[in-house]
Amino acid sequence: FVSNGAAAADQSEIMDLRKVPVCLPTG
Repeated sequence: FVSNGAAAADQSEIMDLRKVPVCLPTG
């Protein structure tokens, strides 16, 4: 079950990261 929790955490970070990179490259 730990793996499942880690996967969920990774997905959450990926979602945020995907939005962050959009601003970083422009900067």
